[in-house]
Amino acid sequence: MERTKFLQNISVRVVRFENKMVFEQIEFALEGIRQAFRNNDLTTPNPSLKKEGS
Repeated sequence: MERTKFLQNISVRVVRFENKMVFEQIEFALEGIRQAFRNNDLTTPNPSLKKEGS
């Protein structure tokens, strides 16, 4: 989570999805990205909390 905190501290929005979701449900992932920017929301649906970059 250190990388995420660093990026947020420099005003970079972090939107995370598990690789499996991106490959198997790309439309859901894209909609999550659209909503994050549309709603100015910093949370993501089903974020990967196990490890970064997974």
